[in-house]
Amino acid sequence: MVTFGKDNLGILIGLLVLCILLSIFSPVFLSKNNILNVLRQVATNLYIACAMTIVIILGGIDLSVGSTIALSGVITGGFIAFEGLPLWVAVLSGLFSGVVVGAFNGFLISKTTIPPFIVTLSTMNIARGASYVYTGGQPIRVMSDSFNFIGAGYIGDIPMPILYLVIIVIISVLIMSKSKLGRHIYAVGGNPVAARFSGIKNSRVLF
Repeated sequence: MVTFGKDNLGILIGLLVLCILLSIFSPVFLSKNNILNVLRQVATNLYIACAMTIVIILGGIDLSVGSTIALSGVITGGFIAFEGLPLWVAVLSGLFSGVVVGAFNGFLISKTTIPPFIVTLSTMNIARGASYVYTGGQPIRVMSDSFNFIGAGYIGDIPMPILYLVIIVIISVLIMSKSKLGRHIYAVGGNPVAARFSGIKNSRVLF
């Protein structure tokens, strides 16, 4: 279950003090435009943080996440720019590639004795190499207003990356605090032996 302990309270107080100091030195620090700009810039890292938090709670590690994101982006952009496919096909293909890499990692980690560090280190290099091979090491230029809107558009005054972030955070919190899967993740990450004896299928949770 997700709780807010004393350790987290100390971090929150430190963050508030830092924000107060920065707002004193720069009056525009707490302005709406600056806050939205900061959130937009860190959104990608926070997407990764949400996923990695669950992985770390489970007792694992994923070194391939950055390369997997790159591969998904390359496939999405390449399918539009090189193959001329519709936007929705390209986006779904990019997302599917991330699912495939994650499923491959999960299968090896749950079904073999290879440590997650080694598995994800290998897939990191595979995904990175596949990205370089597909693009020839050259940047992809996608001339599509719809595609640009997905990553850099606005709904009202809110950038799209921030809307994605809110959705991802809400889903992550609900999974970890309200679902049976979340309880199993905490159990397996805290004590895999006790989790197995309590009837939890560790391999299924790891996958």
